[in-house]
Amino acid sequence: MQPIALESSRYQWLKTKLLEDHADIDDETLADTLEGLSDFNELVTAAIRSAIDDEAYAGAIDERLGELRARQKRLKERA
Repeated sequence: MQPIALESSRYQWLKTKLLEDHADIDDETLADTLEGLSDFNELVTAAIRSAIDDEAYAGAIDERLGELRARQKRLKERA
């Protein structure tokens, strides 16, 4: 199982258990408690940052490929 999927399952289990044991818990306290007990938020943040980085790298590669294709075309025409 992927780390994020495993942590998501753990997060859901913790949330269910906290709600069972403390039915009167407010949303803010629940969120703060889960944040302290789980790495789920950090894993999601890291996954999002990685996806953003990948998109930026892919865009840069597309741009570079365009430049190289143009250069290749010029070289072929010159040859």
